[in-house]
Amino acid sequence: MGKAAIPVQILTIIGLATVVGGAHSMFKPVSLTLESEGFRIPGEGGGETEPPSLGAPAQNKPAEGVDPQVAKTEPAGADETADTAENSGNKIDLALSFALHERAMMGEPIWFLDARRQVDFDSGRIAGALFMSHSHVSSGEGLDELAAFSAPELDDLLVIYCTGGDCQASEDTAILLEQAGYGNMAIMEAGYDDWVAAGYPTEGP
Repeated sequence: MGKAAIPVQILTIIGLATVVGGAHSMFKPVSLTLESEGFRIPGEGGGETEPPSLGAPAQNKPAEGVDPQVAKTEPAGADETADTAENSGNKIDLALSFALHERAMMGEPIWFLDARRQVDFDSGRIAGALFMSHSHVSSGEGLDELAAFSAPELDDLLVIYCTGGDCQASEDTAILLEQAGYGNMAIMEAGYDDWVAAGYPTEGP
């Protein structure tokens, strides 16, 4: 992202953050919604993806474009319902999130963003995830940090997660990033605890 463009975007985001409110979105969902629907997996042909074609289909068939060996990986404790859960719009299930994480770990332009509070992030996070709470983004610091890895024009895939359930933090972060020009985002519906319970890679204390 060009350095000159950041200040204008920060002002826009700070204004939007005022609407979102200072309270943590886990307790008070925002009324704003993402404008974009669907997402694109880097390196795959075609336009915006509308699952279920990307979801983990029934009968253990690997997701389209996902290495079969990656798709078959199921650490102990993985939720069996993840294989048949539908992925719709920007929302993705645990199985597809894991498949995308495997691709990210192999160097593909896919970035996992942790939208939880700093204290939660410091206590443990998905391996390789960047801290990106909505307050961190609205301050401008998050945008600067993300720009070091991915600029909006690169169209990398951003996978955003929080605690799951009623938590709206990932949605809040996605809205702010969309205002900053990022348009290729997927929101992991399962929370961090579900990721841990499935035995998927984490880091931190």
